[in-house]
Amino acid sequence: MWIMIDGRRKREEIAAAAKVTPQGAGQFLIRGAALGLIEYEKGKPPRRLLDYVPPDWLSLVEISPEAEEIPSA
Repeated sequence: MWIMIDGRRKREEIAAAAKVTPQGAGQFLIRGAALGLIEYEKGKPPRRLLDYVPPDWLSLVEISPEAEEIPSA
C-alpha cells in the first residue's frame, strides 16, 4: 500500500490495487498518519510525508504510467 500512496489515489483505489479491503487500507492510512508518515484526511487522497520507496518494493507491484508522473505541488 505504501507504494500506492501518491497523493492522487483515494483509499478505495489503494485498497483495490493492493488487493485488501477498503477498511484494511483505512487502518493502514490511519496508523501511518498517527506515526507522522502519511498525510490523510477521510475523503481525500493520502500523501506520503516520507517520500521514499525501497527500490526492491517496486518490483512487487505493477504501477501504471500515469502513477509514475511526478505530481505538481
